[in-house]
Amino acid sequence: MPDKSVIVIGGGVCGLVAAHTLACAGTRVTLVEASDRVGGQVRSAALSDAPATSGNATGSAEGEQTAGEAAVPEPDVIELGTGRRLPVEPTDPRSAGLRPPVVELGAEAVPLRAPGVTALIEELGLARSMTHPRSGRSLLSSRRGAVPMPDGVTPTGPTRLLPTVRSQILSPRGLLRAAAEPLTGRRHVAGDISVGEFIESRFGPQVARAVVDPLLGAIHAADIHRFSLAAAAPALVESAAEGNSLLLDTLARQARRTAGRVRGMPVRGYRRMSQIMGLMEDDPERPASLPPLASWPGGTETLPNRLAASVRTHGRVLLGTRATSLAPPTVDHETGTTTWRVGIEGDGADRDGLDGDAARELSADAVILATGSAASAALLADVSPEATAILSELRAVSVATVILDLPATGSPVDHPIARAASWFVGSAWSPLIRQVTNLSLKWPRTLGQERLVLRVGAGRDGGRPVDGMDDDELVSAVVDELGRLGLPVAQMNPRTLVGRFPHAMPQPAPGHRDRMEYLAAAVSEVPGLALGGCASDGAGVGTAIVAGRRLARQISAFLSRDTRDRDERGGIL
Repeated sequence: MPDKSVIVIGGGVCGLVAAHTLACAGTRVTLVEASDRVGGQVRSAALSDAPATSGNATGSAEGEQTAGEAAVPEPDVIELGTGRRLPVEPTDPRSAGLRPPVVELGAEAVPLRAPGVTALIEELGLARSMTHPRSGRSLLSSRRGAVPMPDGVTPTGPTRLLPTVRSQILSPRGLLRAAAEPLTGRRHVAGDISVGEFIESRFGPQVARAVVDPLLGAIHAADIHRFSLAAAAPALVESAAEGNSLLLDTLARQARRTAGRVRGMPVRGYRRMSQIMGLMEDDPERPASLPPLASWPGGTETLPNRLAASVRTHGRVLLGTRATSLAPPTVDHETGTTTWRVGIEGDGADRDGLDGDAARELSADAVILATGSAASAALLADVSPEATAILSELRAVSVATVILDLPATGSPVDHPIARAASWFVGSAWSPLIRQVTNLSLKWPRTLGQERLVLRVGAGRDGGRPVDGMDDDELVSAVVDELGRLGLPVAQMNPRTLVGRFPHAMPQPAPGHRDRMEYLAAAVSEVPGLALGGCASDGAGVGTAIVAGRRLARQISAFLSRDTRDRDERGGIL
């Protein structure tokens, strides 16, 4: 559709995917991003004065995987401590020299098993250069300190009781209460409730505090007593309504899988023996199992940077340019065509060669809003007061990441996190810290094995706010809190790096799905408008990719509609 144009407001992953998809289909796309970088919550940083690591594909550390040898343009990275951007030249892993180790301040990796993610990566030519994290055990803060997480524990409760019993994270009274779930689960609950209410009514308050709060807090920075069950685990809303036992359902599924394995053993054994003997080849049509997560040698920021490069090939990316206003669209009632006007300000328009009125206002046939709820609410004030009212009620919490780069000598090797991948910390143990990740263990090829690099997730709903502290105060608070939790790092003088994400984590309250239906109805009244992203879809790279593809499909359908049909002129969510 080269005769059609779209303005995408928001340069996070959702907006980038929507812009890339439309641009590749021939639509003239202009992407507007207020900051000086794309990627939103995806942000990579370089430990520039750390020992450099080899970028060749054959030099993988044990446990970490690399997926190929294709040449990949790497993103700019940020120098530790100074914030200075360091350009990294395009490299071929087969002949690359040394590169500074890279850490993630935002999303740590891309979830490959989310719908459409691998297809997008292949489309961008990034599949063969992927790296994958090394697996490792997880820890859980408990009344016994940091202990290995029991098998079968999920963000919505335990699915196996015996490992939880052995871990001793619950008191005997708490275990008895959790074991009664087949009885307490018979209560029928209609409609959406909070995660905390659901878990406490099923398993008791100890499971909610010791298991669900740390995991859901790490993922969503959530207060489980305010977070929507339908948003966290939609399938459990049906279980709550029907009074089904989660423990009994899990046991039934395990029994069915066991029975299936027993029945299938002779056939699979024969096939495997035939393959070993050379009598039968592997099925080339059978897809190989994918690792769950992926990144790239230059960091996860490789993905949004490649998306932005694709958009620039077919359109414009205006960084440092803020959308200040969104005027109601004008509709030619004779032809059915729609014209949108977006007010802008910032240096990006000047750098892109726009001048005069074009530097202050853009026009297009359609608009995609892929920003946070507050920004979307402000822009829609004159376009859809109903949508603005709904978006204004949505809450989001600010979070931050603190990187602690510890010297190899004197590292706290006596703490369990030195031998584990992740440590989940519940709000009962810390009002500030949600999770500690051992990046050196998870990404040994990227960071090398001569250091201990910890990534600390800070900020949670209802906890100690991170907005009120500057970077030095935040680092000091995190270091002090780690010491109180049994991980003394203050005396090691770690090099640090801070990444901030203001109002980045949406906090959907019970009834969120109903509010989103009302929002969709309000947006549907506006022709040529599509709304998505974390405000309505939730946080996460996988979620953003799915939402971006959906927005592109919806706008494509609008642009290719029969303009003579008045029923096809509405907006979309």
